[in-house]
Order: sequence, then C-alpha cells, then structure tokens
Amino acid sequence: MANPQKRLKLKDDAWIGIVIGVIVIYAFLASWWAQHAVLG
Repeated sequence: MANPQKRLKLKDDAWIGIVIGVIVIYAFLASWWAQHAVLG
C-alpha cells in the first residue's frame, strides 16, 4: 500500500518540475523572440 502513495508523490514532484521548466523555457523563448523577431 505504501508503494502507490510514494509513486504518486514522485508524480506530483515531477509535475512541479515540469511546470517550472515550462515557465523557464517560455521566458527564455520570449526573451530570444523579442531580440530576433523571426516571424514578427
């Protein structure tokens, strides 16, 4: 019974990491896009 609960906790931590990673990547791309304006 303890194993699924542990796996769920790891999944929650992974989602937090994914969300933070997406925000960082989006900020980086927005900064790069502002400097280069490839399609703008």
